[in-house]
Amino acid sequence: MIDLSNRIGANPWFNMPHAADDNFVTQFAKLVEKTLRNDLKTESAVDSNQDFTSEVFGSQPDKIVPVWAWQTGNQDYTRQAIEDLGNRTRNFKAIAITGYFDCNNLAGKHAAEMLNMSNTQMETYCNNQMSQSESSFQYFMDLAKKHGLKLLMYEGGPSIMEGSAIAQGVSHDEVTNKAITFNRDQHIKSVVDKLLEAWYKIVINDPQNSSPGGLFNYFSSTGTPSKYGSWGMLEYTGQDPGTVPKYVATQSFITRHYSHNPVDIACSFLQRSNLGYGCFLQKRGALHWFCAVTDDDGVTWSYYPDVGNTGDTLVLDGFNPTTHTVYIRSINKLGVNNYHSIDTRTANTWKTQALITTVHSPPEKPYIDYLTVFTTI
Repeated sequence: MIDLSNRIGANPWFNMPHAADDNFVTQFAKLVEKTLRNDLKTESAVDSNQDFTSEVFGSQPDKIVPVWAWQTGNQDYTRQAIEDLGNRTRNFKAIAITGYFDCNNLAGKHAAEMLNMSNTQMETYCNNQMSQSESSFQYFMDLAKKHGLKLLMYEGGPSIMEGSAIAQGVSHDEVTNKAITFNRDQHIKSVVDKLLEAWYKIVINDPQNSSPGGLFNYFSSTGTPSKYGSWGMLEYTGQDPGTVPKYVATQSFITRHYSHNPVDIACSFLQRSNLGYGCFLQKRGALHWFCAVTDDDGVTWSYYPDVGNTGDTLVLDGFNPTTHTVYIRSINKLGVNNYHSIDTRTANTWKTQALITTVHSPPEKPYIDYLTVFTTI
């Protein structure tokens, strides 16, 4: 995880085993301090008696964000647990909670009714729970501020499933199928959006909850739906994100509040002999990307034809010296990649490749297989 974080420039989140002793946590912290890029920091969910911040990160206290994580089913129990920490709360910088919504236990206590509901009616149950989610966010935001801590969410999202499937191993196929269908339906898009907006309004916008406060960890990016829940934004790697309401809602929220640029880069370059290739914005904040070649260290550029993806981010992936081909990706606001290549000897037009996904689910397999191929348009 440290290597991956260093490669992509992302702040990692590490969970410490609940039975880890002080030596384990200290050695782990030393590894992070020694090998994680200096411009990155880590959120780490740790136990209450493990104070390694000053010992290991004494010269770089902002590189580590010790987090006290707790399930949020019982608010007063959480309050008591935090108060029992006493002055040990100084070991932490943030409280992390869960933020799931089950639409008023729709697939549990309302399962019999749910089977006869339309997706619009099911959405109404979800909307009726939104005020409860807002009250919960406000309660924990106030609790965090009372103890001088930030508030994060270590996992959250839709949890419309039979809780008994996990707790007692008891489930009903018709309820499972109905829940999965709703998790795939357009009606869940607005519910996910409302949950994220509630978190943004109450937690992210709180002036006392500046970074690292406000982080919302959606659980999860990809996961096959089953009786145990439809946790993934996507159901399998390679699924077209633009067809998945939960994914569209989440990415739309991100781009609406943070940036039109899903990968937050302004340029990418590579050098081959005396030539340099690059894709870049002419100025930060601009919407139009250019790809070009230079033979004088970037003093002058010869521009390639427009890729035709105005507003998308362009990333230079590589150059094939045998075929004299430059490869780039365009990434839209949903984070969907399209692939392009151009023969630099002619440089007349880009060839565009779209990701085609074929999915089949054999009856004898409980999971989805997928085959990814590329086709030239």
